[in-house]
Order: sequence, then structure tokens, then C-alpha cells
Amino acid sequence: MDEPLGPRRRSGHDIKVRKWSDSTVIYEFDSSFEQEDRHTFEEAVQQIEWDTCVRFKEKSDVGGNNYKGPFTVIMKSMTCTEKPCKSYGVVDYMGATWSRLSIINHVLNPQSQRSVGLVVHELLHVLGLVHTQKRPDRDQYITILEDNIEDTPLARHQYAPCDHCETYGTNYDCMSIMHYRSCTLSAYAGECDLLKYTGRSYKPTMMPADGNSECDLRSLNNTVLTESDIELINAMYCKNEPSASTSASWS
Repeated sequence: MDEPLGPRRRSGHDIKVRKWSDSTVIYEFDSSFEQEDRHTFEEAVQQIEWDTCVRFKEKSDVGGNNYKGPFTVIMKSMTCTEKPCKSYGVVDYMGATWSRLSIINHVLNPQSQRSVGLVVHELLHVLGLVHTQKRPDRDQYITILEDNIEDTPLARHQYAPCDHCETYGTNYDCMSIMHYRSCTLSAYAGECDLLKYTGRSYKPTMMPADGNSECDLRSLNNTVLTESDIELINAMYCKNEPSASTSASWS
């Protein structure tokens, strides 16, 4: 059975990450993942399963403690004591047969597509997808503004091109659920707030490349799977054959 190796520190597929056997992700909830969190997770899973052959099964349904294969632990952590808190998700590779998906400082709500989209995004990391702006062909579509990126190893890594990622010929999509927005990890976070953007102060980490006027990196509405996201997952796991209608609309 293939073993899932979470994208370490972290769209395309990181070919160093082994794919899940039988297109099935096995997971286990940590006690920190409460009822509303689980409802949000279920909604995220439904949105992925609707258009792909990928399936998610709880460890208890495939043998529980007797199950010896790879699995992902789903958990939540509230580490911020002073608001506003920065919320995000992390997928860590923890060992030969298991990884961990953590939702940090976010109150999950199954009625909010922003919450559901955050979980979808992290689940795609579990599947082996990387952030879209790391695609090896990204310079044809966006321009990275190195001077505006936080000077931390994590931030630099998230904007570095991936030389071992496969795009399967899918289109580059600035609205992919895996694409950062143009203020993500900006060194000038106080001046680069898309929610308060007025045009007077704006120091983004990236902008559309010349001639790519259709690329909107300011929009915060990339919370649903796009056609390119679905095509990439299907290319990775489903031999380009979705298991259900691709006409679903999630609001």
C-alpha cells in the first residue's frame, strides 16, 4: 500500500509524495476535533468526493486499532490568546505511516464556505497537492515580488518554485483553492490587507504577469474547488475520470 507523506512545510502534485492506495484517504479524529468541526470536515469531504474518485474513510471503519496502514490524524488547536488571531491549517509528515492535519485558531462552521474551504485546502495537501504559486510554470502567469515576502524560511519556501511537481497539463488557475492571495505572508501585512484595500497602500507578494489580465490575486473568494483543481485530482488519482457530476455549485 502506498504511504501518504504530508507535504513537509509545504496547484501541482509533489511527486515525492506517495499517493494514497485505491484513491482512499484513511483518517482518524483527535479528541480536539469536536462535533461542529467534524460536520465541517464532512462537508469538505463531500465537496471533494462529489467530483472525483477520491474517497475518505474513518480508521474505525477499516479495522480500527487492527488497521496497520497509513492514516492521517485530524485535529484542531487554538493557540492564540489575543485577537485578532491568524487562522491557518498545517499538514505535517510525522512518520512512515501517518501524518497530521491541524486546523489552527479557526472556529470551524459547516455553514461557512470559508471554513469548509479551509478544510478542503488542507485535505488536498493530504492528497499530495502543493500551493499553486509553487508550480514550475508559475512565472508564465504570475510575478513573484521577493522583496515583499516575509523573511522567514517558511515564507520563502511557500513562494519558491517546485522543481519536482507535476501539473498533468492542467491550466494554471489564479482562483485555485490552492493558490495564495497576493497579501499572504507579506512582510508588510499591515499595509497589504485585502479586506481593507483602498489602493493607497498595497505591497503584495505577487502580481499577475504581463498579459495575464484574467488573474485576480486580490479576490478572497477562492474557497471552492475550481475546474482545474478537480482536473488535477482526477489526473492524479482517477485517470481523469470523475466519479460524479462536475456541475456542482457550492455557496
